[in-house]
Amino acid sequence: MTKTRSRKIAILTMAALSISAMALTPAPVNAQKAGQSKDARVSNPTYWPPALNNYYPDMELLDQDGKKVRLSSFKGKVIIVEPIGMSCPACQAFTGANQKNLRPFGNVSPQPGLKSIEELLPTYGGVNLSDPRIVLVQLVLYNPSLKAPSLQEVQAWARNFGLYTNRNRYVLVGRANMVNKYSYNMIPGFQLVDKNFVLRSDSTGHNPRNNLYTHLLPMVKKLL
Repeated sequence: MTKTRSRKIAILTMAALSISAMALTPAPVNAQKAGQSKDARVSNPTYWPPALNNYYPDMELLDQDGKKVRLSSFKGKVIIVEPIGMSCPACQAFTGANQKNLRPFGNVSPQPGLKSIEELLPTYGGVNLSDPRIVLVQLVLYNPSLKAPSLQEVQAWARNFGLYTNRNRYVLVGRANMVNKYSYNMIPGFQLVDKNFVLRSDSTGHNPRNNLYTHLLPMVKKLL
């Protein structure tokens, strides 16, 4: 291998690493604060992870129909985002695996006694998930092998739980560069994004910043 070719490969490798690092950079505390611009797309680059009281990361991902979806396209609706690990017992339960008319995905036993978001929202939020002003977005970050999911795996998950885009329930395919400690620490749980595309409540992870039952779910109705 010539020195020139080796140098070119090194440059390309460093460029790829730089792009990957930018995608995984935590959101700046002040730079993305809501209210700095009327356009969420302009003020909201693709950073990760989402930051409370900041514009949500505006990523373009594939949904369960294989169509590209930009998260900011849901602006104007209240968005409930659920980071998903397919092997997570709580994720399975929140999606409905404990309901009589549904079954778990794969060989995972859902967390006992934990109700689905469809059941929890009316009880603690006073509103139904079928409300057209609400969008449920499941962001699948991990497949059963704890790797980035494929479109086929996401489609199988959506079919298993009856999640369809025409019901405002989107299941999105997470990217490989999102498989990191930030994503891992967001499972299980939910995030609540208001009509202006700002993250208003975060109940993700085992030590959530906001309580699901007393903060996030009651806030849904207030944001409609």
